[in-house]
Amino acid sequence: MDVTLSAVVNSSCVSQVCDLSFSLKKMLSRHKLTHNPNRPMAECLLCHKKFTRNDYLKVHMENVHGETEGC
Repeated sequence: MDVTLSAVVNSSCVSQVCDLSFSLKKMLSRHKLTHNPNRPMAECLLCHKKFTRNDYLKVHMENVHGETEGC
């Protein structure tokens, strides 16, 4: 049985809903939320736009509202 490590990793990280594959299990876990209609949404407190991920909200805050996180 000649199986490469990448084949093992990729075969174990495939979405059962849409067949997308991921190199890391944590990326698959994050992706699974996109198929959940009850997933938590991050909302901009300034314009009330909603995002599926907090990192998308952070980019929005920097690009649209000029706000950065920090001290």
